Amino acid sequence: MEWTAAAASNASRAALTRAASALVADIRTDTNRDGHVDMEGLTDVPGKHRWTESRGALFLANIGDTNRRCGEELQGDASQVSDEILMACHDAADDTQRAPEFLAPIRTVPLENLDPGAFGFISIVEEHSRNLVRLFRQSGGDWQMLKNDTFLTADDLSRRLELGIDARDTRRPGWDGRATVEFSVTNLTQTSTDTVALRVAPLLTHHHVQKPEKVFTSKLTGIGREFDEARATIDKVERIAREARVPVHRINTNDVWTQDYFEPTYMSMPGPKGSVVMHVMVSTSNAGRQLGSHRLVFQELRDTGIGAVQYSPVNAWLNLDDFGNLETIPPHVHPVNGKEYPVGRVVAGGVVGKKMPVVLDLFRAQEAQEPLVLDSLWLQVQHLDEFLQFLPANTTRGWSIMINDPDAGMELVREARAAGLGSHAFFTHAKMPNPTVETILQSIYEDANDRAAKSIASTIDLLQKETGITDQEIFRVPALYKWGGFDRGPRKRRELSQFDARKTHATDKRSTEDAYSVDKLQVITMVPNAINGLVLGNSRYVAPKPWGPIVHDVDIFERAVRNAYKKAGFDVDFVDDWLLHSGGGDIHCITNTVRDASAEWWRW
Repeated sequence: MEWTAAAASNASRAALTRAASALVADIRTDTNRDGHVDMEGLTDVPGKHRWTESRGALFLANIGDTNRRCGEELQGDASQVSDEILMACHDAADDTQRAPEFLAPIRTVPLENLDPGAFGFISIVEEHSRNLVRLFRQSGGDWQMLKNDTFLTADDLSRRLELGIDARDTRRPGWDGRATVEFSVTNLTQTSTDTVALRVAPLLTHHHVQKPEKVFTSKLTGIGREFDEARATIDKVERIAREARVPVHRINTNDVWTQDYFEPTYMSMPGPKGSVVMHVMVSTSNAGRQLGSHRLVFQELRDTGIGAVQYSPVNAWLNLDDFGNLETIPPHVHPVNGKEYPVGRVVAGGVVGKKMPVVLDLFRAQEAQEPLVLDSLWLQVQHLDEFLQFLPANTTRGWSIMINDPDAGMELVREARAAGLGSHAFFTHAKMPNPTVETILQSIYEDANDRAAKSIASTIDLLQKETGITDQEIFRVPALYKWGGFDRGPRKRRELSQFDARKTHATDKRSTEDAYSVDKLQVITMVPNAINGLVLGNSRYVAPKPWGPIVHDVDIFERAVRNAYKKAGFDVDFVDDWLLHSGGGDIHCITNTVRDASAEWWRW
């Protein structure tokens, strides 16, 4: 009898040993980025412990504003609601799950033969990421947040845990968005752990090859002639956009420069039905903009599935950090080093090592669209959209470049003189001081256009070196420049209430020791700037009406602009924006665009 009891006890211990030795924690996520977590096979197991550019799960910063909870509650100016309070409010600001559709899935494999006292934890390994990442467990239709010390029972561990992960913020300098999720199980005397590596998807800027989904402009509720004229321009742009079946959203502000105060971006991850997209509006780092425009994306645009962020170090350059100075080169491969840019490459104006937009630090931290800096300081406004544009093209590359051509602009002036218009007013618009055609052929204008032509040539050389684009893929549109003034810091575009030909641009109020001076005169476009327009799809373009000299009943600048864009595959709609042009901007400056973000960029 004693032997039988001893034998039974030994057999029990052996069974327990076998059970314990079989303990294997197994946690999985969408490591292979196919939109599913494979719980039947092993396709999501290889490489799950280490995130790389080609393998490893993605998750999103869940920073939208579901049903505009924050936007409705936090209205008013900075004296009523501080920037800090306004920007801190979003769906992931606390521990409540408000938008589970933006969770990335994580699953555990059920464990069998557990002792009733078995327990486990699911935690974020990296200490810095713990405050920036949220883990949730689905239970009874609700999502309950898991802390690092949330206790999981044997009953929990015996089931497949349905988990979700999101982030409270985007990648930024100081946080690369990486998070390792650890699943730890203890059964009797043994403990088993397993991990999966994930990373927050990068913020990506839109490029013109993407189909436009919405155009933004400013509502302009002010009273007066300037507002009436500006609204008339916006009305015409809206009509053309709607004809192209692109909806228009008018933002409730009197800041007409819609392009400058935010940049539409997006982040996306694989989902079972395609890309799961979170749109994110990046507010200008230029908090010195008039009318508090840096707050608009938080109060007016943030919504369900639409987030907003700002990168705002104290040393932002006022003008360079407006988003008219940021464009995106469409997807390409570097011709020399073979580096791929599957979602394009951010390009901005400045001078490397001397003066660049500080917001480039934010985009550099995404490690996806490595910023390229082009010299724009020869321009009074200092924005890239004043002379450079990327267009969709029906070619192998898929895109082309449109660039301003001052030499072609001067040649059109000579054409007008040859037609007998030398003593005639150059512009056919009567609301501004109007030089004669002959005046524009004087050396002071020749020199300004020569300055512009040399700067633009250097830009083209650098773009060809960086992208491999050929001369045949670069189109040139006539432009005219005049001297704009000495560079004592960037010039700000004017508010509508300042639009008067007799008034000058307000200067930046940086201290002299901070200001960077190129010790050269800057130039500004003289004719409404054709390249500063709105790209509506693959074949329609909205440009400012140039109001150039009339030869044989034809505006020769309008004809030249139409021909240049026709070569690039576009039909042009002209809109009178003369008042806005007099304030330092044209059609592109008063619009902004959200574009199709459904492409699975991780499959490049």
